[in-house]
Amino acid sequence: TTTNKLVFGCKTTPIPGDVAIIGIQSFTANTGLKEIVIPEGVTTIEDFAFEGCTSLKEINIENIHEIESRGFENCSSLEITRTGGFYGMSTVGPRAFKNCDSIKEILVKVFYSNTTKIMANSI
Repeated sequence: TTTNKLVFGCKTTPIPGDVAIIGIQSFTANTGLKEIVIPEGVTTIEDFAFEGCTSLKEINIENIHEIESRGFENCSSLEITRTGGFYGMSTVGPRAFKNCDSIKEILVKVFYSNTTKIMANSI
């Protein structure tokens, strides 16, 4: 990861500790991905990074500052395991969590108090 950006992963890919960006479509439609550990150094999840990972149940986005367009769209089993909400989040892109029915209520509760930019249809 000379650019500190993960560009492709599979259901067993560990994200190296020096990664700062999970790139566009890195895990798109990976229906076998059930959980993933996102290292502390990751600050950005780019467009479609986890879109369609329907088995993904657990993530920790403690240090994420930006989730771009459709980052987790259609992750219907997704739960967020972080306590205290998205306090470091600056941007949530369009459709970032669209059709993530398991977390809809949590997202609405925390986004509006601490996020500086929420794009249309994020939830």
